[in-house]
Amino acid sequence: MLKRVIISFAAFGLSFLLGYMVSNNYLIGILCGFLFSLSIFLYVCPRFQARREKSERRGEAYRFVNSFVISLSVNGSLEESFQSASLFLSPSLKEVTAHLSNLDIIEKIRYLQRFFEESFYEMFCSMVEIWRQQGGDVLSLMQPLLREVSETEESERIADKSRARAFGQFLLLWVMSAFVLVAVRLGLSSFYASLSTSLAFQLVSVAYFVIASGSFALFSFLVGEKGKGGKNDKKKVQKGRKKEGSR
Repeated sequence: MLKRVIISFAAFGLSFLLGYMVSNNYLIGILCGFLFSLSIFLYVCPRFQARREKSERRGEAYRFVNSFVISLSVNGSLEESFQSASLFLSPSLKEVTAHLSNLDIIEKIRYLQRFFEESFYEMFCSMVEIWRQQGGDVLSLMQPLLREVSETEESERIADKSRARAFGQFLLLWVMSAFVLVAVRLGLSSFYASLSTSLAFQLVSVAYFVIASGSFALFSFLVGEKGKGGKNDKKKVQKGRKKEGSR
């Protein structure tokens, strides 16, 4: 939340300065700053934060599954494999798994499914149950799963890079447009005082920031992720701990 507030204040400051420089009006500058910072605070930061956390959790699930399967192929113990794979969990999930000692190993693995919402994790849970019932070569049984997990992780990494590149290009275009406004302001300084008093010019100045703030919000909807940052994950952790504590 603190980072989100800092980014929003920085956005307010920059848009206020640009709005005031363009319009030569403090009220318009404040309005522009408010519009832009509101867009950043309510839409851009939460959705980008949710996207980042989803990517991190996907990678966490990928490492957990791979470590579990490799460890199981070596030692043949579900408990030891779970402990080994748990080393790749985030601190919040390590805290959760520490309270699962009274659960069966399959229940422990299934329990993490509420955090690992990837489709391959459901397949992983089912295949672990099949192996425990039937035995056999772990790597042969899990080969289709490992292939799907690797392909999913690779495709998502490529998608993340594409989204980051698109955001960089999008941000660069708006930065360039801001430089154009500053250049026009400085280039027309001789009669800018009279121009800035025009109602039409002031409306156009405000319209620029309305479009800019709206475009940032729209971009966050296109490439971001619906969520509330880390709050959802914390609620799951707290709910899980309460549920296990009641057993």
